[in-house]
Amino acid sequence: MTSPTTRRRRSTALGLIAALAATGLTSTGLAGLGGPATAVEPDPSLIASFNFDDAATGLVGAGAKATVQGSLSLVEGQDGTTAVKITRGNWLDVTKDDGTPLLAGLDDITISYDRNPTDSSANAGWALIAQRSNQTNVYQQEHYVGVLDKATSLVVERYDNAGARDSSGNLSAGALTPGWKHVDLVLDGPAARLYVDGDLKATNTTGKALSTILGASGGVLQIGKADWTASDEYFDGLIDNVEVRDQALTETQVAQLNAAQALAKVPDELTIEASSYVLPGAEGVVSWTSQTPAVSIDADGRTATVTRPAPGSPATTGTLIAQVSIDGEPRTKRVAVTITAPLTAEQMARDALDGIVLPGLQDVRSSLALPTTGAHDLPITWTSSAPSVISPTALGEAAPGVVTRPGQDQVVTLTATVGTLTRTFSAVVRAAVAAPETTDYLFAHFTGVEQTPQDEQIYFATSEDGDTWTDTRTNGNPVLRNDEGDRGVRDPYLVRSPEGDTFYLIATDLNIHLRGGWGNAGATDTGSLKLAVWKSTDLVNWGEPELVDVASQIPGAGMAWAPEAIWDPVKKQYLVYWATKSQDTNTLGDWVNVYYATTRDFETFSDPVKWIDRDHSIIDTTVIKIGDWYYRASGDGQITIEKSKNLYATTTSATAPAYVSDDQWSLVGTLSSIFGDPNFSGARLEGPEFFEYNDDDRNAPDQRLWGLLADEYWNGSGYFPFRTTDVAATNAPPWVNAKSSVNFGALKKRHGTILPITRGELDAVKAATAQPGLLVDDTPPTVQVSIDPVARTATIASNDTGSGVASVEYSLDGDTWEYYTGPVVLGDDTGTLGWRVVDRLGNQASGEQAFAGLEALSGPAPAIAGSARVGSSLTAVLGAWSPAPTSVTYQWLRAGRPIAGATGGSYRIVPADAGRRLSVTVTGSRAGYASTRRTSTPTAIVAPGRLTTGTVQVKGRAAPGRTLVAVVRRWGPAPVTVAYQWLRDGKVVRGAKATGYRVKRVDRGHRLSVRVTVTKAGYVAVTKVSRVVRVRRPAAQ
Repeated sequence: MTSPTTRRRRSTALGLIAALAATGLTSTGLAGLGGPATAVEPDPSLIASFNFDDAATGLVGAGAKATVQGSLSLVEGQDGTTAVKITRGNWLDVTKDDGTPLLAGLDDITISYDRNPTDSSANAGWALIAQRSNQTNVYQQEHYVGVLDKATSLVVERYDNAGARDSSGNLSAGALTPGWKHVDLVLDGPAARLYVDGDLKATNTTGKALSTILGASGGVLQIGKADWTASDEYFDGLIDNVEVRDQALTETQVAQLNAAQALAKVPDELTIEASSYVLPGAEGVVSWTSQTPAVSIDADGRTATVTRPAPGSPATTGTLIAQVSIDGEPRTKRVAVTITAPLTAEQMARDALDGIVLPGLQDVRSSLALPTTGAHDLPITWTSSAPSVISPTALGEAAPGVVTRPGQDQVVTLTATVGTLTRTFSAVVRAAVAAPETTDYLFAHFTGVEQTPQDEQIYFATSEDGDTWTDTRTNGNPVLRNDEGDRGVRDPYLVRSPEGDTFYLIATDLNIHLRGGWGNAGATDTGSLKLAVWKSTDLVNWGEPELVDVASQIPGAGMAWAPEAIWDPVKKQYLVYWATKSQDTNTLGDWVNVYYATTRDFETFSDPVKWIDRDHSIIDTTVIKIGDWYYRASGDGQITIEKSKNLYATTTSATAPAYVSDDQWSLVGTLSSIFGDPNFSGARLEGPEFFEYNDDDRNAPDQRLWGLLADEYWNGSGYFPFRTTDVAATNAPPWVNAKSSVNFGALKKRHGTILPITRGELDAVKAATAQPGLLVDDTPPTVQVSIDPVARTATIASNDTGSGVASVEYSLDGDTWEYYTGPVVLGDDTGTLGWRVVDRLGNQASGEQAFAGLEALSGPAPAIAGSARVGSSLTAVLGAWSPAPTSVTYQWLRAGRPIAGATGGSYRIVPADAGRRLSVTVTGSRAGYASTRRTSTPTAIVAPGRLTTGTVQVKGRAAPGRTLVAVVRRWGPAPVTVAYQWLRDGKVVRGAKATGYRVKRVDRGHRLSVRVTVTKAGYVAVTKVSRVVRVRRPAAQ
């Protein structure tokens, strides 16, 4: 006899599979799933369903809702739709639509979801947890079912503990491959089954029933968070397609469900560009057949052997059939397939040539990175019109592209050849400059203690002797700012090019404050794998920061921190080194090691190489070259100093090794051993930084002097300075403690860099930083084109008040671009003159002028009226033209680039404009005259807007077990984003970042308030704290 429970589960499974057919598959060509779509009933067992396809509907479904706590983002998922990205400190609370517990009274459930974790650290990975309450768990008193889901393992913990931890109901799955996986967890009273990608991984029958674990209240269900005190008890990664059913599906039903979902995820169309191709779909679940003669399916049912068209021929098309088995019946889906032809040799050569990118050719000051291998692994050879200026082949150990700057500016033509095809590039090589005579110093650093976003930006200080420092700005007024990536910057390092007139500033892309503070940051596991890079030719005009990827090719990389760089005069390249955490590549002890890559332009980097692997974490390393020796100091548990004549030698050793040879790194000593003082160990110091004092600041004229700074992090006091006349010395003296003689100024300087500079550079930095705003030149040059109708010539006048004009080019009627050296002769049939002007930081102005006759309209550049602040409006003021144009068009520009849709006479400033300069181009036209274009002088840097400050109040009864609610009103302009932080006696209540706060017994006798931070892109963030409410102590008994 069939039990009622079994009958219900059977009908439920058929219902859910039919629902999948109707809602997810009928439009994609699925055949035979449960009859016509109109006859299908919704799946009655679903009590929650979240597909995260959009913010409006993706967080509700099947009678349940997921409420965001903190901030989450929707990103590209596995199946081409979207997934929710969860990071530490952020999660989802799942309830019924009416806010009541979703799982109340249930013992039999099935939870299904797709996931892709990115953090495998000790306690991270809490994908889902159902627990008795949202109070902090107490060891051996836990009451929850939690899924601890990591990249390579998965554990289900089922606890109903009372003084001891009973793990008999737990399940686990190990040896998983990283990436997307589908998980099904079935709870059937005391029994449980765990599936990964449809495979049964674990079962047991000795757990406690769910209703017993959750208690009478029904508990809470959270996605992405467990209520423990540790800061890493969250989930980091992507989750998608979360479903909860109020039935314990059988093994057969789970298999049917997975099969239907696997078929639904098969794409409608495929393009095959190889002769052997593994078709999509879950292995062992989806199999394939072919209705296309050009495609045959191997015995495994997934691998296609393809006969492609002849090279260069048109693509062919056909049909493949994907199939699964559901309830013993085949279910199929027709997939259109396009089979492309292989490229011809000429097409591959063209790909290789088109893929060459040589940045900065308009202003060449140092060696170029000329690639020798292109697309399709084809070799690239080079010729140069001036081999003595730009070498087309290797020079000794140096790769092609070595630049030897001439006595005056010179245009050099480079020609790349692949097979029989060629491509030419024109490079403007600047005249050599004299070696700088440095007498002063520039200190780049970040500051503060992560209390505001502005702490983790770039500040400058200056000194004339390397000992007494003067801040150029007050705290909160950085000279450079990173608004992309992690929206902060730490650990800056300044490097001057060997030629002397190019500067790079590289730094960590990180903002701990915006990540919620160190306790919630997860910065070593989910940090940026990019470095922030600025470029300048004068230290006062810097380009926009570029985020360059250096660490993504390191398996399991979690961050890229504390970069520095040193020039290799033999290979004519920079060695850039930084710290990355990676368990996958680690050999010894802690997972944080130092890696390096090489570059010539800080845009194109070699593959990363692990450089230092220690037992202890090693984050900060600094290198200096003295004679033939390289010396480096590292924070590896000590401040360890090593030396080697081979910069590229790698080290895998528990501590710095003893001397083996000149070509290996070997121990010189540690600051503790040199001074005989344990207070100089890594327990108190980190972030070592080498620099050399200028000649005029030496102790003796013929005795070189070096400084070594270390951050005294243990007490937060900032940098601790040391000096030596012999870096290789193992005792003191010549090493000396210089703390009493160095004054670092008012701002706390953290993990920075000292660069010797000239007196002229010092004066320029002081003058530039005395003015408000960032030292960023994001404004293109101004250009004026004038026509001489008698001489039939065009003159291009350009100016750039920032970094200066690097090159001016022109083209007649869309033909070859030529460098402008003087008036351009216009032929009788010339129709258009194109021009482009680039400054030294790559900002470009360009335009085209048409000729109708050769007399052009003339008029001044327009002026701009209005305040350059987000939310304000600007108006273009045309001025007097001669003759007057009959039509005028407008184009507003952001940092010299057109703003889409901004083509009226006025423009309202939007958040994307913050930190940029705006300008407007007007084009005047009149019949019988050449149209003329004029561009205004850019505005001041657009300031952030000012939010209207509203109110924040705490509503509710301040008693244990009751919920207080923060009410925010009248902030604007809407919409704004509000972040909440509850405070107890003015101090942060850890984890209390939601709108509501459930009062606890520990709050008795204390004052509660809520701090709100209101933000809106392009506006200054505003923080406001509510009035306090007091939680009274219980009356004395």
